[in-house]
Amino acid sequence: MQPSVDINPEEQVLAEDVGESTELQYQELANQHMNGGQNHFMVLGTNGPGINSNGPIKGSTSFPQVILTAAAFNRTLWHSIASAIAIEARAMYNTSQSGLNVLETQDGEEDKKHQGKMLLSMRVLKEEDDDGDGDRLMLSACCKHFTAYDLEKWGDVTRYNFNAVGNVLEEDLDRALQYLFSVQFRLGLFDGDPANGLFANFGPQDVCTSESLNLALDAARQGIVLLKNDKKFLPLNKRSVSTLAIVGPMANVSSPGGTYSAGCLDVGCNSTADFQDAICIAKEADYVIVVAGLDLSQETEDHDRYSLLLPGYQTKLVTTLAAVNLLYGFGHGLSYTSFSSQLLSAPKRLSLSLAKSNLKRSILAQEHSRLGYIHVKDVPSCHLSKFFVHISVTNDGDMDGSHVLLLFSSLPQNIQGAPLKTLVGFDRVHVPARKSVQTSLLVDPCELLSFANDQGSRILALGEHTPILDDIEHVVSIEM
Repeated sequence: MQPSVDINPEEQVLAEDVGESTELQYQELANQHMNGGQNHFMVLGTNGPGINSNGPIKGSTSFPQVILTAAAFNRTLWHSIASAIAIEARAMYNTSQSGLNVLETQDGEEDKKHQGKMLLSMRVLKEEDDDGDGDRLMLSACCKHFTAYDLEKWGDVTRYNFNAVGNVLEEDLDRALQYLFSVQFRLGLFDGDPANGLFANFGPQDVCTSESLNLALDAARQGIVLLKNDKKFLPLNKRSVSTLAIVGPMANVSSPGGTYSAGCLDVGCNSTADFQDAICIAKEADYVIVVAGLDLSQETEDHDRYSLLLPGYQTKLVTTLAAVNLLYGFGHGLSYTSFSSQLLSAPKRLSLSLAKSNLKRSILAQEHSRLGYIHVKDVPSCHLSKFFVHISVTNDGDMDGSHVLLLFSSLPQNIQGAPLKTLVGFDRVHVPARKSVQTSLLVDPCELLSFANDQGSRILALGEHTPILDDIEHVVSIEM
């Protein structure tokens, strides 16, 4: 959230007083305060991460980490989470208790398609209405890091004892300020008393609601990835389970209220001293669940892991307990039921048009035919090349379930620096038992089938691209 700011009441700028466009609003505000100096603003302070508990709001809904939520591959879920966060942030703003924070792990993953769609799902706008306020924001996230940013150690950084070289012009600062103010106008921060604002109705009653708590639970469930389910071991039938052993350092709770043993003293698990206790409990139980994993003691800022394996003796704990009870293993995103997919239709050929000039088009065509690829910037009709891949998904099991479709694509040739395959589409579909549903994935060749060369230019290989869905392959020939 933004710092508290005190504006001279005589010079307060209301959005409706400045003009219809955000640019005009900015210009008026910038003229007043850039030309008049900094004395018009008094920064009262900023809140660090967390919630100031001295007011009516004592906390906020805690949603799963981004890396887990991303594993749900559910854009509707992502947008619902963003909406809930925006409402709670507005409620805190209205009660002068700003301070929401998104904690690490910071990223869903490094796939551009996946992360891009996740970020787009986080946009929370006021829906268009008769007042034409469809561009208003309920909440805006701030970009924190930038390219080549790396200050894990912090100190030894010189910031003030050198002379400016003049590379940054006043126009550059003015443009940056315009971006800042334009977002603040869309947030309604210059519309006067927040109590009379567009989102003034949000308050403590909108924080930690049952709907938000259920959404957080649903997000955690959807993000869990089942990697293996031998002989349909899961889900367990609660009618047939009389004793259940929970073992592992990540399952530690203050009041377990049941059969529990850590097995390790801590997440680092540098000793096997507690193994025997865990083994004895495992022998008494019908089923054993081992909860292993990491926490911030194993990796965090300025503290990297030196191995991709589980810490300490955690792996040994798992294998030791597996020898006591029948092991159910955990490798490839399964559900409690089984699914099969069928590719219904997709184009076999795409023809791209180059520059509008006949002479330039002829020259480019000869050059690209020789090179085997085209520069995306030379294709003015990129938006016309998008195509759908239509898919049918069948639930072959006896339980309802959801299935994540991942559509990859490989290049027609081995080009140095290019990925072997790229995620070009995904969807999460719910399919009732013994039923089929149809869905479609939109593919943008210029965006997703292309890649950046060593000069930073996006190029699109000509020839046969191969979209891949599970074990199904389809060929799309791209030509000029």
